Amino acid sequence: MAITSVPAYKVAWPPIDKGRGPYVVKPNESFESIGKKEGVNPWTLISFNFHTTRPDEVNWYLTNFLNCTRETLDRKNYIFSGGETIYLPRLSAPDCGHGSWASLFERTWDSAEVVKYQQWVRTNGANHVGQPSYRRDCADFAISLLVDYAETRRLMPFSIMVTP
Repeated sequence: MAITSVPAYKVAWPPIDKGRGPYVVKPNESFESIGKKEGVNPWTLISFNFHTTRPDEVNWYLTNFLNCTRETLDRKNYIFSGGETIYLPRLSAPDCGHGSWASLFERTWDSAEVVKYQQWVRTNGANHVGQPSYRRDCADFAISLLVDYAETRRLMPFSIMVTP
């Protein structure tokens, strides 16, 4: 039987944010094949639907929300049978697949940039929590800091290449 864990914080189903709308899964499709066809990273697709990328929690959602009962050959994960409905996120510039989105960014992450980021967090992290409207958990806090830092410095996303 697939490995499942009840998520600590269950999300609403269907998602409140419907993104680009529903997508009915065809037989033999997977998050990977749907993501490739729709121009979305498969993990972005999973996270948009279930707000987690933990395989055990994804399995829980697949079986409890989408009634998936088919398993992978190793029996560790649930897979689609076809007919399930998932939701497609809106495309952002890096996901859209049109033109050279890399030109939007001036540079990539390197070890020096990581050190600068760590210093910036120590200096500016408290400003994020100090805002009256701040209502985030630790994961949201970390992502918010990372996005703010990278955005203001036009750093390319998804390419943290740090060599020892």
